[in-house]
Amino acid sequence: MRYLILSDIHGNCEALREVLKNAPPHDEVLFLGDLVGYGASPNEVVALLSELKITGMVRGNHDKVCTGIDPGYHFNTNALASAHWTRDQLTPANLEFLRRLPQGPLRIDDIITISHGSPMDEDYYILYENDAFVSFQNFDTLLCFFGHTHVPGLFVLEKSPPAFYYILPRDDFFFHLELDGRRQYLINPGSIGQPRDYDPRAAFCLLDTDTAILSFYKTKYPVEEATTKIRQARLPEFLAERLFSGV
Repeated sequence: MRYLILSDIHGNCEALREVLKNAPPHDEVLFLGDLVGYGASPNEVVALLSELKITGMVRGNHDKVCTGIDPGYHFNTNALASAHWTRDQLTPANLEFLRRLPQGPLRIDDIITISHGSPMDEDYYILYENDAFVSFQNFDTLLCFFGHTHVPGLFVLEKSPPAFYYILPRDDFFFHLELDGRRQYLINPGSIGQPRDYDPRAAFCLLDTDTAILSFYKTKYPVEEATTKIRQARLPEFLAERLFSGV
């Protein structure tokens, strides 16, 4: 089975289209949350995702706030403004689709768990080694895919001999890793719609369970088109500017 792993699209249909165009052949899709928020094309990204063969998906914190499940008191001004705008733009059908996204973590099979944030709390950020180490205690599959931070990378827990470390994929972005059953992995594919690793390209992963190979990818997309839509919608200027720098 070849899984395409997508996360943090954030209403950026230009980035999502380019990822789907350039993604290697795959059988099914796993989605890690935050389909909307920040970007100016919420209905378009819901439509694109709905056309895919999705094995499992979970909601993100922006999906909750944009649909009114969460009031967003913890959001900053820009995030909350975009959430309110997004809620007004969503069609009734798409609003209901987003409200029905399940809470993570979600166990896909004996190998894979998916979550938006940490498997111990869907809104908790896995940023540092201590966050990851605690999160490893909250899933029992070989792999757990997560998003939320918009930064690609993976934490590895070795059982014998005991070891714990972090791998940051190379900047050239075509990075393969052979998985090992003696280890557990927390894997972040990065963000499609709003990268924050100082690289504006859209990020995603491919998992081949037959060969036990995990691949990280990045692809360019027409950032100018996405930012023009943000400005035309009169969303905060910062949300447009950050797409050029990937921060």
